[in-house]
Amino acid sequence: MTGAMLKVLSFFVYTLLIIISLSCPSCVQNKNIYNLPDDMVIVTDVDGPIKLFPVNYYVTNQFTKQQVKALRESTNYWEKESNGIVKINIVPEWKEPVPFDHDYYRYYSKKTVWLFDSNTKTAKELYNKFESFIGLSYGNYIVIINVDPSIGIDDMKLTIVFSHELGHQFGMEHINCKYEALMNNDCNYGNITKWDMLLFCSLYDCKNKVIPLLQNPNITL
Repeated sequence: MTGAMLKVLSFFVYTLLIIISLSCPSCVQNKNIYNLPDDMVIVTDVDGPIKLFPVNYYVTNQFTKQQVKALRESTNYWEKESNGIVKINIVPEWKEPVPFDHDYYRYYSKKTVWLFDSNTKTAKELYNKFESFIGLSYGNYIVIINVDPSIGIDDMKLTIVFSHELGHQFGMEHINCKYEALMNNDCNYGNITKWDMLLFCSLYDCKNKVIPLLQNPNITL
């Protein structure tokens, strides 16, 4: 093949790639569209974006009806702030096929949510593996720890922790604490902010949705 023919072939290949990228916005990294500050994201071990909503989260029967209500408040909050991009169904009183096992439920076909007292064997095993935490998102499961079993986990705290861990389930990493966000390590009192939504929209296609927190002249889309 001559040099001229190679040049012509290369031209057609590049042209085809451009056409595909323009006709398939989801094939292009949304991070090129949203202006994230260079120091905003702290890299953590999270999976990629959820491929398709709605998603079912199967909740073990360790949660009371009131606690399940608190979990639903988290999912409703995310749905509201994402203007319907997030859609989650909470399926309560799920009967797990085997006792909790990190490796088993990490790759389990269902997304599951677990609640353990801090003094239980399971919580201690997880502490040994991941160090101390209240909420943990890993693979296909979320674990929430009731730090003080004598009192029980407060519903508001449960909502905040679950909201934060859902962010990790969506593929969101931690956000530097200089940018106040739900995805800060301290969860920022449970408030989803413009920084959360900027990160969220760098992973999901928000272009055709009106995201209330991003309707600000200082936010460049």
